[in-house]
Amino acid sequence: MQRQCFSAEINALKEGRPLQKKSKISCFNPFLKDDYLRLGGRLQFSDIPFDTQHPLILDGNLPFVHLLIQHTHIRLHHLGVQRTSSNKESSSQMPTL
Repeated sequence: MQRQCFSAEINALKEGRPLQKKSKISCFNPFLKDDYLRLGGRLQFSDIPFDTQHPLILDGNLPFVHLLIQHTHIRLHHLGVQRTSSNKESSSQMPTL
């Protein structure tokens, strides 16, 4: 799915070129790890698992991604995109494309 939606970005990153300014993912500081596009950012300094620090980047316009979000929404008992821990100390939010 990433190659289908972000082939120009993947090729640019593989070749060490910057992403085009018109790329809809350039603001997420993406990078490649094992041929997958991942979200960059300040979470790299946190003490959380790598997959949480750098989630995969998916295009929200694809039907599969809609199904994945719906499945996760139901699995988490309709907590939505923004989740707050039971002690209200922290919250997290998914970026949208």
